[in-house]
Amino acid sequence: MKVVNPNVRIKTISLIPRFKDVENFDLLLINETTKEETTFFIDNYSYIDGVLVFDLDFATNEGDKYEFKLSILNEVLYRGKIFATSQEPQDFDLTKDLYIYE
Repeated sequence: MKVVNPNVRIKTISLIPRFKDVENFDLLLINETTKEETTFFIDNYSYIDGVLVFDLDFATNEGDKYEFKLSILNEVLYRGKIFATSQEPQDFDLTKDLYIYE
């Protein structure tokens, strides 16, 4: 699962794809709540120590969850999930700012 900050407009995604030598690819982003689908054409990316790194420009809200799929010519390069939170992933608290009555 990839974690992105909803307060930042440009999100940087890092992953290891199934195939390395690709020129351009599509990214299908599906909001798990609204089922809204958005397709991005990625042609500006880099490999850093074997890890594919690229930027995405999309707006998110705190707690949004997405499924995403990278593909080229109907062949899947990577499939995963994105979670939007401004909390640090290692300090994530599901009930932050939530008061529960008992």
